[in-house]
Amino acid sequence: MNRITVGLATVLVALGLSVNTLAKEWYEGGTLSSAGVLEWQSATAENKLASSADFVAVLYQKEMLSPSISGKITSIEDIKPYAVDLATCIEGASEKESDLEKNKRMYANETVASLASICILMMGWGR
Repeated sequence: MNRITVGLATVLVALGLSVNTLAKEWYEGGTLSSAGVLEWQSATAENKLASSADFVAVLYQKEMLSPSISGKITSIEDIKPYAVDLATCIEGASEKESDLEKNKRMYANETVASLASICILMMGWGR
C-alpha cells in the first residue's frame, strides 16, 4: 500500500467505516497520486476520481483542509464532491495537446501531485 492508500484507509476508519467496504467503490483503485501527467491523461475516469479522493482524504487526515470544508466531512461520501472538483481541475490543467510530441514535451516532467497542489490552492481549500 502506498502512503495515499494508507491515508485513505485511516480516514475511513476514523469515519467509522471498514476498510473491507472498499471493494469496487468509487474511491477504490486510485493509482495516480505519484504519477506523471502523461499517465493521468491516459487513465480511466474512475482512476482519476479515486486518485483525487486520495488527495482530499490525506488533506483531511492531516487537518490541512479549511475548516469550512473539513467541517462538512463526516463520511467518505462527503469527500466525493471535492474529489470530483479536484479531478475536474487537474483534467483542465493537463488538457492533452493534439500534437502528441508537443504534449509529451509539455507534460513529461509534470506530476499529478503538483497539479493537484495548484488546484487545491486555486480553489482555496487549504488552511
